[in-house]
Amino acid sequence: MRGLGRLLALLFIVLLVATGVVFYYQRLAAEANATPPPVPLPENVAGTADRWQWSHTVGGKPMVEVSARSYRMIQMPSKVELVDVELRIFGGTTDTYDLVKSRRADVDTRAKTMVSEGEVEIIMQVPNNGAPPPAHPTVIRSSKVHFETETGIARTTERTHFQFADGVGEAIGAVYNPQTKEIVLENDAVFTFQKPEGGNAATRVWAAHAIYLEAAGLVKLTGPTRMERNNLLLDAGDATIEILAGNIHRVEAASVSGTDTYPQRKLVFGGDRAELLYREDGTLRELISHAGSRIDSETPTGRNSVRSARMHLHFLDGAPDSTLEKALAQGQAKLESEPLGEAPRRQPRRTIESEVVELRMRPGGEEMEQVQTHAPGTVTFFPATAEQRRRVLRGDRITATYGPQNRMRNFRTSGKVTTESAPSAASIATAKQRKEPAPPSLKTRSNDLEAAFLPDSGEVEWLKQWGNFEFEEGQRRGRAESALLQQKERYNLLEGQARVWDDTGSLQAKRIRTEEPSGDLLAEGDVVSTRKPEPRDKTKPKPKTGETALPGGDEALQATAQKMTTREQNQWIRYEGNARLWQGASRLHADIATIDRKQQTLAGQGNVFSQIEEAGQSSAKGKSAPTYTLIHSDRMIYEEVKKLATYTGTVRMRRAGLSVDAASMRMVLAEDAAGQTQLKQSFADGDVRILMREAATTRRGASEHAEYYPEETKMVLYGGEPFFEDRKQGATRGKRLTYFSNDDRLIVESGDTAPALSVIRRN
Repeated sequence: MRGLGRLLALLFIVLLVATGVVFYYQRLAAEANATPPPVPLPENVAGTADRWQWSHTVGGKPMVEVSARSYRMIQMPSKVELVDVELRIFGGTTDTYDLVKSRRADVDTRAKTMVSEGEVEIIMQVPNNGAPPPAHPTVIRSSKVHFETETGIARTTERTHFQFADGVGEAIGAVYNPQTKEIVLENDAVFTFQKPEGGNAATRVWAAHAIYLEAAGLVKLTGPTRMERNNLLLDAGDATIEILAGNIHRVEAASVSGTDTYPQRKLVFGGDRAELLYREDGTLRELISHAGSRIDSETPTGRNSVRSARMHLHFLDGAPDSTLEKALAQGQAKLESEPLGEAPRRQPRRTIESEVVELRMRPGGEEMEQVQTHAPGTVTFFPATAEQRRRVLRGDRITATYGPQNRMRNFRTSGKVTTESAPSAASIATAKQRKEPAPPSLKTRSNDLEAAFLPDSGEVEWLKQWGNFEFEEGQRRGRAESALLQQKERYNLLEGQARVWDDTGSLQAKRIRTEEPSGDLLAEGDVVSTRKPEPRDKTKPKPKTGETALPGGDEALQATAQKMTTREQNQWIRYEGNARLWQGASRLHADIATIDRKQQTLAGQGNVFSQIEEAGQSSAKGKSAPTYTLIHSDRMIYEEVKKLATYTGTVRMRRAGLSVDAASMRMVLAEDAAGQTQLKQSFADGDVRILMREAATTRRGASEHAEYYPEETKMVLYGGEPFFEDRKQGATRGKRLTYFSNDDRLIVESGDTAPALSVIRRN
């Protein structure tokens, strides 16, 4: 039993030792497998973590989700430090979110803000449904960004860079609101719009302040602003840029002024408020100015300026640059064209004014091709030389076409057309030198007008008006169906029932052509003219330069013919084609009649007939009756100074019971004390034949020469074989026969001896 006890004791000891060993090894194993105690946290650190996440929802919808690779909570001040941060801002929708990436950020749990001191990248509109991201997303990059963790609003005062589908930009200081998709660029905002693949010119925009409304596709700029594209530079106040499908679609700006500069042309424009409309390819399509509009186009040879309340500029489609195609100016529109270089010495300055003016440009957009008014307009030509006139043209619709170097080539207007041409400075100076009145202005009216201009001088080449044409120039007036001013060939032409008149007379014909500057005139077709005699003091001798009239005439000179020509300021006048002239009762008919006022002559050629009114003879009752002398001949010339009318070529004279036929005849006239014309003496030469008719008898006479003295009622026949025959008394011959009709007395001279005297008495 003692052995069993020892054995039991030994077994107990073995078990105890085994248990101890097992416990020991188990303890060692437990110690080996036990979690090491945590490292003590640094002072002021409440906790740390890896792969940290946090989110904020409103109404069950996510607003903000934040994740970071590491997290550390700071006790004082209370904040959370995040490393490799990603911030997803949903902005009220779960389809897309804005992704913010930052290397390091601090979260203020109490203020609910996150601040990133380092660089921050914001990628906007990232798809949340597995859809592929946009090829060119909007990306914002900055530093020291301050986020509101509940709203996702981001702010920074540092320089901020951003890129979008078709451009890039930057500013100093920015605010991004994901709820409204609004980016506020605080200072010195700069945008560059250009497609990433290129192919279009870059457009750069500068502004003092800008707001980018991504959802609305708008960029609102606070002035001063500037936009630049190729040669186009535009300065403005506040402006708004509208973006459509990633492209600039429309720009609206206040206080706009811009330039478009090329080697041979500079375009300057502006307005109080303007709109710029763009095509899909980024080229400028239209520019609309709504108030205080202006545009100036300058080339080496000229400057064109347009002013109006509203202006609409259209730029050429397909052109890489902003090539001006046409412009529409509305509201008191005024286009002024001013020549430059050598041109101002000879080319007039021009203005076109109307409520609506449209300009179309020549290919290249550097020069005008056509100008139209869509309302009544006025064109003014300002003279460049002393010889040029200041001209003003008005019409309901005006169209002007231009050639190279902005030189007007053609002008057309219709509807209530009026023109006014002031006298030239040279003509005014000449009148002043001669101590004469200044020349009057020329005014015209018609339904239509067309003009062409000389390419070198810009002066009128020709100007035509038609449709009830009328003109006035001082006391001078006129009208016709049409009128042509041929400046190059220097003449004026009236056609169709043409008529001109003034205080001194009138002229009417189918066509009236006046040469300039001589004033020579040609009238054709049913010519009718009236010319008043020049007034004179009858107490003084008639001046040698006085009005030449018909023999015996002292009233208005009137004439008809098929053709009339004047020269030397009406000093020489010719009527052709059944010419008929009359002055009172005095008349001249001929194929051709010519008045020469310098020589003071009146001539007739071909089928001449003249009627001379003489002073009346006293009748038995003491009253005065007119006496007429009628003469037919081939030719006639009347000399006013000599008061002598000479007829040649089968002359036939008829006068108060007296007929004289001869080869030629001369008639001397004189004025009595009362100013009445008297036949003082007449001479007939060459086969003279005389016929006297009275109630009781008829007398005939013949000789080579004859003289007649009406005051003495004396007829003298001589030369050849003179004879005188009385039907009752018989015939008498002699070398010289003198007959007195008042006392019916005949004196016969028969040879060298004393003349025979024969008295014939009535029974």
